[in-house]
Amino acid sequence: MTAPVVMLDTNAVSDVIKYPQGPVAARLAACLPGQAVMSVVVDGGLRYGIARAAATTIERRLNALLAYVPVLDLTPRVAERYGEVRTHLAREGTLIGMNDLWIAAHALTLGLILVTDNDSAFSRVPGLRVENWRRERTPA
Repeated sequence: MTAPVVMLDTNAVSDVIKYPQGPVAARLAACLPGQAVMSVVVDGGLRYGIARAAATTIERRLNALLAYVPVLDLTPRVAERYGEVRTHLAREGTLIGMNDLWIAAHALTLGLILVTDNDSAFSRVPGLRVENWRRERTPA
């Protein structure tokens, strides 16, 4: 298994589940095992949606995806980064959603590129590298 390179945001994982032949799924398929990960915050958000809608088909697809995309736990270092990022964004008056703050802090702490379709919000986080695979072409 290779080292992680990208962290998938909730909307990226949802896109892979809904559109297994779509551009996000194609980019994910080009990753080596272990290069793409997701935060436990993303997993929790998805599990909430599944439980609320009683979506067993989506749950099966998510569980299949988790065999390829590991879920990473939060650490005290991530909590420190969360505090720094939240303070900075609050001072700037550019706060983003609380779950998004955790996801951004997680990706920053690990030095990972965040794959998201919410690049306008995440671009407010200093130092966070963001890619939007829905709008970018699959590398040749």
